[in-house]
Amino acid sequence: MGVGEVDSALLKGPEEVKALEQSVADDLLEYCRLAADLGFHAELRSAIGPDVVLELRRLSLEVANEFPHSVFFAGKLIFADEIEGFISRFLHNHTAIDLQNWLQLQGLSLVILPVRVFTSHAKFSPSQPQPATTPHIVAIQK
Repeated sequence: MGVGEVDSALLKGPEEVKALEQSVADDLLEYCRLAADLGFHAELRSAIGPDVVLELRRLSLEVANEFPHSVFFAGKLIFADEIEGFISRFLHNHTAIDLQNWLQLQGLSLVILPVRVFTSHAKFSPSQPQPATTPHIVAIQK
């Protein structure tokens, strides 16, 4: 599941909204291909809207109704550079926690996984995996 945020200050016309929808779907399609390559059945659910958490709630309920024993997964950005980390954490890390709290009230589970993010100043070893850029919510049927 993935949601693109509609921001009227940035999206000036229907073409840009359509491009956002396509971008979200394309990102999710990569995850579906990976799951298929690993031998899993995968489906994607995407939406766009001004409130990402609200759209994720709606999509989560749709998935949970279709697949009653689902477990959801989300990424939490972990910043390597502490100077930029505070502001970035404040701006970017509320979605997964907000959704987790709401899903728990609905009797559903969401596991939050760390996604390490490096800035140009942070150092990392070539043996470490490259940081992911766009976390998405994933539901797995038990």
